[in-house]
Amino acid sequence: MAHTIFPELFTNCWPKAYFCYDIRRMCSLYSECIIKPFENPEKSADAIKEKVLQNPSEYLGDTLDGDYGSIAEEYAFCEYGIIKDMQYRTRLLWICCIFEMWEQNLSCHILQDLCNSQFPITENQKNNLFNGFDTFKHLFSSEMFDRTDDKCILTDFPKYKELQELHLLVNAIKHGRGSSLERLYKYFEKYNAGKEKVFKLYDGATLYTPTLNITDDDFCRFCNVLTDFWDWIPVHIVITNIGAFKEKVLNRKHRRSGQNEV
Repeated sequence: MAHTIFPELFTNCWPKAYFCYDIRRMCSLYSECIIKPFENPEKSADAIKEKVLQNPSEYLGDTLDGDYGSIAEEYAFCEYGIIKDMQYRTRLLWICCIFEMWEQNLSCHILQDLCNSQFPITENQKNNLFNGFDTFKHLFSSEMFDRTDDKCILTDFPKYKELQELHLLVNAIKHGRGSSLERLYKYFEKYNAGKEKVFKLYDGATLYTPTLNITDDDFCRFCNVLTDFWDWIPVHIVITNIGAFKEKVLNRKHRRSGQNEV
């Protein structure tokens, strides 16, 4: 009888401690450095207004006729909007960054363990391991651990709901108006910034104008969720249902962007 090589994932060989440190350090750098230029839009607006009034030729060129005060107010209004939008966009981009970094790190090390155990795997199957959160839901499901008490079930992770929330939020940020944003509002209505918008044209353009209720505390909270995941995942994982592993993970046909998945 041929010997079956079970996919063994040795998470004690993964740099879990470094992953946690990396995320925590990113969180502290975000607070210490990244958000500083955008933390006070009112102050930035007042500063550029003062510059226009003190040196109008620098901003108006040779056209020095007119009401300098009104022109300075226009510059201030524009500056306030830009800084406010950049504050919002920076939050969204960093939230996307930490989540996709987590996804790619996890996929990379799963693939490395499969190769180390000489588990036969094609290039297309390797690519399927990099389909993100959808892959992990199937890989770390009860179906993969038949005939064993040693299971690693993603839904057992104490902060699974927040991990799911982060996944839906990142999809909505990337895709904007459409099913991703609708599903986010359906399950997490708190992110809806309101249906009454001044600029209807940009409704749902999540990266252009504040469409989502996001705070800096959300970024820090999600950093804690991901570090808690690395602390939680077992040291040694053995997948025993090879058929399900191949069908549901390695050979799985994925929907575009996983937008219809929760």
